[in-house]
Formats: sequence, structure tokens, C-alpha cells
Amino acid sequence: MRRPPKNRTSPRAIRFCRWCVCGRLDGTPALLERSTFIWDVGRLRMEFDPDAGSLNHFLLATGVDLDSARHRVDAVAADVEDAEQLGVPVGSPLLRACQITADSTSRILESADVRYVPGHILDAVADLPALVAPASAVALA
Repeated sequence: MRRPPKNRTSPRAIRFCRWCVCGRLDGTPALLERSTFIWDVGRLRMEFDPDAGSLNHFLLATGVDLDSARHRVDAVAADVEDAEQLGVPVGSPLLRACQITADSTSRILESADVRYVPGHILDAVADLPALVAPASAVALA
């Protein structure tokens, strides 16, 4: 009689936590955020109250080593899921901001894709000192 294999987890296996949030302004859909965190950070994300302030401040206060973040901003056409969630026609232009966040060992902690409906969002960026490069070194690619 053949036994089923034991449930073994590879020492290299990585657990993830995926997050999808539709942000609203005055009840109107304004942004759709899709984030993937490694489990150790994602489980903390589940404890975060977005009305309490900055997620980065919260993660740093809990001991997460946020060392660097790379950003890319471009425009995309709304796909079917974007259109359903944001209440816009398929193909509508959206501003997309992608971010990869890593710790001081270059281990990726988060990958995020946020899509904004034009005319509904004014975004101000205030990075933490640990994440900010000197002004002379900042360049947009």
C-alpha cells in the first residue's frame, strides 16, 4: 500500500500575503491598490488601521527593516477588473504607480501596483528618512 507523501515545506518556500484595496473619496472610487507582501510583513499589514496614518511609519515602529523603495509611474488603460472596481469604462486612462520595497539585505518585502482615477487623487509623497535619497541623487526614469 502506497502512502501519500508527507506535507513538507521547503526551507526555501516563501509565504506571501496579497492585498487588494479600493480607496474612495467621498464615496467615489479613486484608486485600486494591489500589494503583495512577504508573510512576516503582510501579517503586520493586516493589523494596520489606514485611518491611523502612514503604513510605513507603522511598519517601522513594529521593527520592519524598510531600507529602500523603487518607484515607477506611468499611464495604463483600465482592464476589466479596474473598470469594475473603479466604476470607469474599460480602456479609460489610469495613472499607475508601482513600488518595490526592500530591506537592508535587498530582500524584497513588498510589491505594489496602485491605479488612480484621473481627477480624483492628489498624492503627496513624504518618505521616511531611511527611504529618502539626497535631492541631488533623485532622478526620474
